[in-house]
Amino acid sequence: MSHNKDSIQKFLFEQQDVRGEIVHLDDSFNTIMTQHQYPPYIRQILGETLLATIMMANTIKFEGQLTTQFQADGALKTIVAKCNHKNHIRGFVEWDENAEPTTLAKNLGNGHLVITIETTGQKPYQSIVPIQQRSITQALEYYFAQAEQLSTRLWCAIGETSIAGMLLQLIPSNEGSSTDLQRELFWEQATKLSETITDPELLDLDNSEILHRLFHEDDVRLFKQKNISHKCTCSVERMQNALRMLGEEEAYTMLTTNHTIDIKCEYCSSAYSFDKNDVKDLFS
Repeated sequence: MSHNKDSIQKFLFEQQDVRGEIVHLDDSFNTIMTQHQYPPYIRQILGETLLATIMMANTIKFEGQLTTQFQADGALKTIVAKCNHKNHIRGFVEWDENAEPTTLAKNLGNGHLVITIETTGQKPYQSIVPIQQRSITQALEYYFAQAEQLSTRLWCAIGETSIAGMLLQLIPSNEGSSTDLQRELFWEQATKLSETITDPELLDLDNSEILHRLFHEDDVRLFKQKNISHKCTCSVERMQNALRMLGEEEAYTMLTTNHTIDIKCEYCSSAYSFDKNDVKDLFS
């Protein structure tokens, strides 16, 4: 059984230009699932998006937040996954609850991903990735190849009580480290070996055991793992700001049909309620 609960751990091939990451989500993912009533397909696709977002966020050095957002018109409307530099995660899905899984899967192929990196003190960086019949992970592999010029492979396993993912990436070569042909040959070998990993192995084995099974003939350095936790940023103050943006006139108009203005956080489902006195104090 894996001892790497709710964590991400990087690894590096000492003699090759290849690095990787292994992610495990347990309590953090289950917390998100208990906050919503997601059917199996939605659970799977949100899990895949969360894993990929965490792995992407940990390939860059930044202080801020990385957001992966799927957008489409149809049965599957929105998937959002967020991860900041402290590895705090959250996410949600909007979908037609009457749609069949096959309809949702088909709709996925018609949308696109928007990847946004918000760094403290800088303008947000945004990239749009067409999915074009790819899965979420395949679309992100395409993103790395096109936008970052980095060959990348992602694997995701969705279990009953936990999810796990692995990333492998061919990084720019160190001067004199190896020829282009040697790099490509090793990359091909490493990805083929990684494709032999099964979902139960990725979910249940300790990271060191996974790497030993796949790459026991190579010198692989495993770095210290970092913890991952679910953390929503919603608060009374944030909801008050949302009401301020709505405007005083609109707020009072809403109170003519209801005794309170009720706002629910789309990430964690926390409910916030504001009555006439709350609105009066807010705009006084």
